[in-house]
Amino acid sequence: MDSEVTDLAGVKTVTISTLQVKPSEGAFADGDKTKLDGIAAGAQVNVSGDSGNAAVYDNSGTPTLKSGITKTEIQTLINVEDGAKDDQTAAEVVSTATTNIAALTVQTALAELDDEKLALAGGTMTGNITMGANDISGTGSVTATTFTGNLIGNILDSNENELVKGTATASAVNEITVTNAATGNGPTISATGSDTNIDLNIEAKGTGIVNTSGDLTVGGAMDVTGSTSMAAINSDGVVTFSDNTTSSSSTTGALKVTGGVGVAENLNVGGTFDVTGDTNLNSTTTSTSSTTGALVVDGGVGVAENLNVGGALDVTGDTNLNSTTTSTSSSTGALVVDGGVGVAENLNVGGAIDVTDAATTRNNLGIYGGSLNWITNGDDGFGNSVADTEGTMTLPSSITLSSSSTVVLTIKSKTIGAVCVVQSIVNIVNPTGEDSITVTLNTAVDDDEVIFSYIIIE
Repeated sequence: MDSEVTDLAGVKTVTISTLQVKPSEGAFADGDKTKLDGIAAGAQVNVSGDSGNAAVYDNSGTPTLKSGITKTEIQTLINVEDGAKDDQTAAEVVSTATTNIAALTVQTALAELDDEKLALAGGTMTGNITMGANDISGTGSVTATTFTGNLIGNILDSNENELVKGTATASAVNEITVTNAATGNGPTISATGSDTNIDLNIEAKGTGIVNTSGDLTVGGAMDVTGSTSMAAINSDGVVTFSDNTTSSSSTTGALKVTGGVGVAENLNVGGTFDVTGDTNLNSTTTSTSSTTGALVVDGGVGVAENLNVGGALDVTGDTNLNSTTTSTSSSTGALVVDGGVGVAENLNVGGAIDVTDAATTRNNLGIYGGSLNWITNGDDGFGNSVADTEGTMTLPSSITLSSSSTVVLTIKSKTIGAVCVVQSIVNIVNPTGEDSITVTLNTAVDDDEVIFSYIIIE
């Protein structure tokens, strides 16, 4: 074709419609070539459109127009601006300013876009990105001030390490919602979703624990199923420990408290209550029966050490004191009573009864007890006592004898080796002073060598 076109020298104007249609394949026929003769070298042909009209330019650049078609009309038909050439550059192609692109040529528009585009290796973009229904896919990182929409995957820190990791659950309907707060209030992490009641679960990994550096306030019930260690707990609601681990010491059990425990209200213990330290009950409620008072015990009470009662001790059942400590005075023995003792029924004493003052029975019978030192009646004529079988001992002034009073003497201690036996006792009633008794022994005894315990019944 090229060799055939070069043979068309001298052609100025040609009507395309009169040309023979180019065969679908192969070289031009001889008739086609003849019709193209006379076209000058370098001639230009502009087709006006569907009508088949054309304007032919010669080498002078002055158009020879057919059928009255103007230059402007031809430019409009092919959408070419004035002065356009077939070798125009991007700087010569006109561009219309639109939206955020202010450039008026294609070249400056490209430069403006180049200044604002993100580099393939990364960059910074300011302003908002509206994605609409589109997604951001692929690997990499996006740093932005505000995201509107959904984020799928994990959130990384500035070092591209995992900060928040999400795990997908098929057909999930529940999630967490993070809500910020104004001054004076704390942000909220809450469970949300389509279910009516949704738990919020926080789990540590392996043997790890969940730590809170500040106070933990629980607005409702707190249910703990495992071991729990707390430095302090303050609850306005019910706290339930469902763990059933029994306690055998102060360091075992479902609830272990290293420090003290303050209980403002009732404390109910369903099992054994074992206290290894001091226990102080500050209640001042008096006790008028076995079911009243600051401490009420339905069962028995075992006390391994001392029991001091500041008030009355009222026992409605049997009382057994198993101590075998002997009594040598009113302040010693298994049972020591600083005040009086009232006995409504029988009193059986397996050992000696030592009474230092008067004792009155229910039938107004006076019983006295105490100790007497042996004083002999014999002397050497110079006022010095000598061993004798007879002695007179003065009784305390609180004892009033009569001729019918019963006096019982038992030897409490002696410093001589001889066997001493009381052979007779004579009551001596002194109307103006202390009464006394004269005692006769089986052997002569010096002063203070024998001490008697006595019981006198008036």
